[in-house]
Amino acid sequence: MSSDTAGHGPESLAKNAPRATSTSADTPAGENPPTVAAWRRLATLGLFALPVVFVLSQVVNEVVIPPLIVFSVLAVGLGAALVAGKGRRVLYAAVALGVISVLASAPFLVADLSHPETGAGFLVAYAALVLGLGTAGAALAATRANPPDRARVTGLALGGVLVLGAVGSLVATASVEDDQRQDGDIVVVARDTAFPATLEAPAGTVGFFVQNEDLYRHTLLIEGTDVKVELPGSTDRRFEADLDAGEYRYFCDVPGHESMEATLVVR
Repeated sequence: MSSDTAGHGPESLAKNAPRATSTSADTPAGENPPTVAAWRRLATLGLFALPVVFVLSQVVNEVVIPPLIVFSVLAVGLGAALVAGKGRRVLYAAVALGVISVLASAPFLVADLSHPETGAGFLVAYAALVLGLGTAGAALAATRANPPDRARVTGLALGGVLVLGAVGSLVATASVEDDQRQDGDIVVVARDTAFPATLEAPAGTVGFFVQNEDLYRHTLLIEGTDVKVELPGSTDRRFEADLDAGEYRYFCDVPGHESMEATLVVR
């Protein structure tokens, strides 16, 4: 064999040939595996945390919410798919789930987030918002060439935001004091998302003592008057109203509490 062909046999060609880079279906072109893995882990953690928050929300509100059950099942399924190494479609589905869960719950989230003094309701709403958006953001980042160290920073930031919200709500809740009942007050008990079907009161200036025995907040409005009383979870509130003889509808206007509608008869 001549010197021109030496070293160019099949074995030499195989040794000198460029090696193909092994790239999984989960790794976008031009992106290294550690980048994907870091953001995928954060998205997976969010997907498994969301069902916990959804379950707590139903426990706190003492009601079964079918959409939250569906979201919980989907989140667990997507999380399991990411653990199994599935690709971009699962990540995009996780983005959609995080955003849709927030948008679908928006009316309830706004109502609870505006009242941190009701700790139980505020905390689950706050966690649902942070985790929903955080999971969507992490899943989206896993489909892009984002530096992996940012995943750690983002995860720590989300944890810090959750802790700050929890501390703020606990402080606000602890600062709430019960009103004191006075002689002659008409007692109204809010329990299991319901008011007494009928109340009777004398005409004139009437004192009402309202006991909210639920963990979540209510309101009490008397139709045809300017009465609107905020009822934080597990607190007592007292108010007075000037009422003419007649029948009034009193109700709670918190989203989802449409069953809290009853009649006040003033004689």
